[in-house]
Amino acid sequence: MSQNKMFSWKDFNKIDIEINTNGKKYNGVFMIHERELRLYINLNDKSDYSVLTQDIAIATAKIHNNGMRITLFNCIYIGHEYERDMFRIIFFVDKIMINYSINGIDDRFIRTIRIKYDDISWFTNERAFNSDFLSNEISLKPYYKTYILDDRQIIFSILPQKSENNNNLMISSNYYFQFDFFDKKTFQEMIDSVYELRNMLMMIGKRYIEIEDMIIVDEHGEFNVIECGEKGIYNYDTEEFVNYLNRRISLNIDNIDNFERIITKFRKKYNRFLPLLDLYFNVVRFNVPSLTRLINSFTMIEYYSQEFDRSNVLLLHKKNSKGKRCNGDPTFKEMVYSLIYNINDVFNYSDSDIDIIAEKMRDVRTYYIHYIKNGKKLNDDQITSCVYFIEDIILLNFYKILDIDIVKYENISFNGLYYDIKKILLL
Repeated sequence: MSQNKMFSWKDFNKIDIEINTNGKKYNGVFMIHERELRLYINLNDKSDYSVLTQDIAIATAKIHNNGMRITLFNCIYIGHEYERDMFRIIFFVDKIMINYSINGIDDRFIRTIRIKYDDISWFTNERAFNSDFLSNEISLKPYYKTYILDDRQIIFSILPQKSENNNNLMISSNYYFQFDFFDKKTFQEMIDSVYELRNMLMMIGKRYIEIEDMIIVDEHGEFNVIECGEKGIYNYDTEEFVNYLNRRISLNIDNIDNFERIITKFRKKYNRFLPLLDLYFNVVRFNVPSLTRLINSFTMIEYYSQEFDRSNVLLLHKKNSKGKRCNGDPTFKEMVYSLIYNINDVFNYSDSDIDIIAEKMRDVRTYYIHYIKNGKKLNDDQITSCVYFIEDIILLNFYKILDIDIVKYENISFNGLYYDIKKILLL
């Protein structure tokens, strides 16, 4: 492994290292397992077992064959094994940084980090080049836009490049976000900020976003952070995915008013949003069965209602009690009713329509959660429609919390693509 090259996580396969963690040094080896990079640490003293069966936030290491220094981040304990009379502890490795030494979370402070995401062309109409059809010339025009927040500025850039393929001119663009903090941040604070913005963009884009490249900048230079593992497994086949993009269901940054305010609101509620993000993107990202996605969507309704719509659904519950003593928690039907009512500017249902739909969703949940015969069973097409309708309800309520005008944007919902609002009444 040469020190003078750009690295892929796959370059570390079968590389022996000496790792320093918890004040001790151990020998280990990286191995690719299916779609991820694992670290196997040899354990000579079994008294260290209890210490090494915990996740490792940050650890320094040295590659045996060339002495290169690396830093490992977020090593997740998987298990252990015996092999050739050797006891080994196994970790999943999340990130590696080359020639960068951090001994702990607060060891080094940083002001700037630059992130390259995978294709987020849906995020903006800007294409960073001009074409002159009369002269048949194309000129590259890098694009920059800066967002100022209370403790940082975020620079969004599109950097185009030309290439030729079989005498055909090709234009491609790389999309970057650079975080410039007004005060120094620890490495972990930087990483948290990166994923915070990425997660917000995923909710706006309704699709999973990969981080292709991450560069730390400090007084010593620029250092590349390598993401370890293949993570791009999406729940769309080719035709469906193209259709999805062509209909522009993703919100566009060029049209969203006051993006800085939206980021600020998202950050303030970020920890409360996290369980919702996990629920949504665990099924969007991976190819899970429709029934699993349906059950997951019921959980999303319950969590969102409890965490963000509690006061509204309690008022509805009290109203439905009709003067009687209001006992117990709001029902699932009331949760659905309240969430649809909140964003009904998009659907324009009547109150009776909302009540019918909420009752149908309750009966569907009854069947698939409790398998009670008086619940409502759906066919495969109806399950798909139901899933996307519920996800729309959650996403539109989410947008409204962030002050995104949900009636301003055409095709803000999945209606007309994965379900029909009129047919939802006929489930």
